[in-house]
Amino acid sequence: MPTEIPEVPTGPTATDAGIGTAIAAVASAVSSVVQTAAMIKYEFAHDPCLRKTELYTQLAKAQLGVDRMTNGVNFWAAANQSAVIRAIDNWGRGTPVSAGGVSFPAYLINNRYVPNFPFAAAVLDDNLPAGPGRNEPSGVNSGTRLGAGVYIRNGELSGSRLQDAWSSWRQRMRNTVYAVGTGRPRWRERLASWVGVSRPESWRKWVPGDPVAENSAIGRAIGNVDFITTAYNEAISECATTTAWERGQGQVPLVEGLTVPFVAPEEEQKVPAGALWGLAILGGAMLWRYRG
Repeated sequence: MPTEIPEVPTGPTATDAGIGTAIAAVASAVSSVVQTAAMIKYEFAHDPCLRKTELYTQLAKAQLGVDRMTNGVNFWAAANQSAVIRAIDNWGRGTPVSAGGVSFPAYLINNRYVPNFPFAAAVLDDNLPAGPGRNEPSGVNSGTRLGAGVYIRNGELSGSRLQDAWSSWRQRMRNTVYAVGTGRPRWRERLASWVGVSRPESWRKWVPGDPVAENSAIGRAIGNVDFITTAYNEAISECATTTAWERGQGQVPLVEGLTVPFVAPEEEQKVPAGALWGLAILGGAMLWRYRG
């Protein structure tokens, strides 16, 4: 029975569960395709031209699977990454697309950077530094003292210890915030299983456009595409050699009067291993350059 490549949902109605189930189904389908390709290599070992045709069909299926997996992961990762960014920029006060965070005032109180005096949360909220939460607050220790290294200066929170709190709070937000509906808590762990960890020195484990690890779900699917690509290119070469030999036995050439050495046009169709999926990932990626 022919292997079908499932769709991976993207868009406003896509859910974490739906995307995860679909990616697993596509990965399984691509594995079936490569098994079919291996059988074709054996079954048509003595007919390279027919083998070439059959392998091209399987190559197209496998590549479609990689494209659909990549598009789904790109959408899913970008949604979660965007939720993190928006939550941090809003000082953790909550956004319609973000969950799992904590407001910066609550973080300061809960971790005892300031005492929980009456209306402490409201006072801190009213004096948050101007601008988005991605911007580091002032480290100047002057003004109205709220705690060790935490002040209100010119209507904004300031202080050396406040900067330490901001750095720790931002790291917590990166680790815990996820997209409502589309994401899940600890979403980076699932992402690592899909694409691997490409930037261990950075807080963002992977974003669309980053490399894909070989031992990840998409990496293994790409490896399957490479396997079929190699077999397909071998069949092209063998088919061209066989065709040229047969014409050399007295058959009429395709173009009468041909005086240059015959080169089968199929040879121009060779596919460099990895080229198709590389273009798909780089061309379709939604690049999130902000590092938080």
